[in-house]
Amino acid sequence: MDAVDLIIPIDAMPEFIEKALSAGKHVLSEKPMAPTIQQGREMLSRYRTVHQLQHPGLVWSVAEQIWYEPGWRMIMDYCSRYRSSNIGESRSSAQESSSNQTQVSSLPVDDDDGCHISNIGKPLVATLTRLSAMNSSNKYYATKWRATPNYQGGYLFDGGVHEVCKLRMMFGEVQEVCSFTQQFKPDVPPVDSLTSSIKFKCGLICNFTYTFTAHSLSIASSMVPYDVMITATEGGIIAKNSEIAVISQNALGEAQRHVIPIENELGQLSIRREIEAFALSALGRAATSADSIALYTPEQALQDVAVVQSILLSAEIGKSVALDTI
Repeated sequence: MDAVDLIIPIDAMPEFIEKALSAGKHVLSEKPMAPTIQQGREMLSRYRTVHQLQHPGLVWSVAEQIWYEPGWRMIMDYCSRYRSSNIGESRSSAQESSSNQTQVSSLPVDDDDGCHISNIGKPLVATLTRLSAMNSSNKYYATKWRATPNYQGGYLFDGGVHEVCKLRMMFGEVQEVCSFTQQFKPDVPPVDSLTSSIKFKCGLICNFTYTFTAHSLSIASSMVPYDVMITATEGGIIAKNSEIAVISQNALGEAQRHVIPIENELGQLSIRREIEAFALSALGRAATSADSIALYTPEQALQDVAVVQSILLSAEIGKSVALDTI
């Protein structure tokens, strides 16, 4: 056996990652990479300074499907023109190298109306809203280790790292957060809802709301048909996994909307891409196509944990938290 794909509970993840790496096995581990930022730092340090020295070429990647979603990568391409730093640079030069190798798809240009993403100017303000229903209709509701979590934040931590990855892809690293959390459903401990004001190092500000209190998934999707809204200097974007709508102004001063469908095969495309990237890296082979995407590194995943932990901490202590203090 050369490699393992670890799909196990969050609190068990560090032990099994350590065992696999110690045995010289390549590892693809689920998100979050660790229950806390401190545990994540210790795991990453051992990987870089011990395991990779003992087993040259040893690969550890974190299975973050958002990183491989074509729509979010298109928006990342647009936003990266207006910021100087790549996602994850504050944590490790190893991740910086990974980001620089990444091939990023460009949004298509519509020659008929000229309405495409490059026409809307600099992104200024954003919102990310996620409504979910956590009850008997949700297949994850009966998962015992999620129902009685031994880690911070419960479902908000489990799912929050994916949303934070999405934000960091688009807007870069987080500078500061100010947050509130609340538990409305006694069967979804320890908290089921959060709202956080996030300031990014690029200057953009974002309101992030995440809740598991919706009555059903159909109601949630009807209330929030798009996850992300970005206001820019000359227009804006609304987006979800399967669609991006670019809002701009035509020569007559009228608002126009250009919809770009995103083919993500109901999420299966991103999963296939992440496994391909892991397999190629483990085999030491070059990318097989122009749109191949570099691995999501443990450095990047550690930064996601840090942002969610700072959001939870801010709500707990009742004041804003700077990321460099985490």
